[in-house]
Amino acid sequence: MKKIIAALALSLLTFNGFAQEDYAPEVPEIPVEMNFDKSLYSMNEGNMYMSMDPVAFVLATVLPVSYEAATDEIFGGTPDPELKDLKSGELTENGKTYSYQTANVKSDDGKNLIMEMYIIKMDAETSMMVSGAYDVKAKTKFEKEIKKAALSAKPVQ
Repeated sequence: MKKIIAALALSLLTFNGFAQEDYAPEVPEIPVEMNFDKSLYSMNEGNMYMSMDPVAFVLATVLPVSYEAATDEIFGGTPDPELKDLKSGELTENGKTYSYQTANVKSDDGKNLIMEMYIIKMDAETSMMVSGAYDVKAKTKFEKEIKKAALSAKPVQ
């Protein structure tokens, strides 16, 4: 049970690590379809896929705010000083626009993690966030999965 709580805490850390504290929209629970290697993640709860050994997760959330507002609020402002090697940018692929950030962070139990977050433009009033993290020691196993999930993510209506 402690490990499940730790994984959920990691998901919140991802959002709060990149996000401004005053940004808290009501988030609807909309299923999201993503194409990535789900067999790497031993647990699944809704739009969240988790592995405990090694530590890794992918989480998708549809946000009831525009892409511009989500990008400004989540990626704007002063970055958390605990985020190391912070990189960010914007890309367009398959006709979709994405903003992204990656960073290295140390978990509460001392593990070095790589965190990734993507904001995807859906329509004028909606965006999607796909975030995740994985243990640096498992980089070769997980490094492409969060981006694959983000690039393929689409809400199931």
